[in-house]
Amino acid sequence: MTHHVTLRASCPDDKPFLYEIYSGIRRDEVASLGWSREQEEAFFRMQFAARQHSYRNQFPDASYSIIELGKRPVGGMLVARDGDGICLVDIALLHPFRGKGIGRKLIAELLDQGAKAGLGVRLSVVKGNRAINLYRRLGFSEVGEEAGGMYVKMEWPSPKPAIASGGNR
Repeated sequence: MTHHVTLRASCPDDKPFLYEIYSGIRRDEVASLGWSREQEEAFFRMQFAARQHSYRNQFPDASYSIIELGKRPVGGMLVARDGDGICLVDIALLHPFRGKGIGRKLIAELLDQGAKAGLGVRLSVVKGNRAINLYRRLGFSEVGEEAGGMYVKMEWPSPKPAIASGGNR
């Protein structure tokens, strides 16, 4: 299934699709609250707008891509690059496409880009998210927490060679 996975730059017309991904992920989280569908939608719209605003402010030069399987949009990926490395800000797939190797393939490609550029890759993930296991299998290590322990910070080490020291010790 993963051999037809591609990325394309996101455009303003993708906003409803990006909202669909976001609300689909959050729907399971709020299901136990007993909210009406209207309350859920109002909450998701407010949170989605706040998240988009936060991403634009925190990562102004990041690239947001739409993940496509064939020509069908199935997810989104936000990546920021700077002199310190590559940050996988967000990756999310529509529910039917999760667990099929799509995310693993894209993250492995990102790690390959990091290796070629001599850069590490970092990310933060909600504590308890099953994606942590995928990140560990791909070589990420837990390096800390954020937001009062809600998020696990993870890094894939930079493949930069060690600097040889000159002279005697």
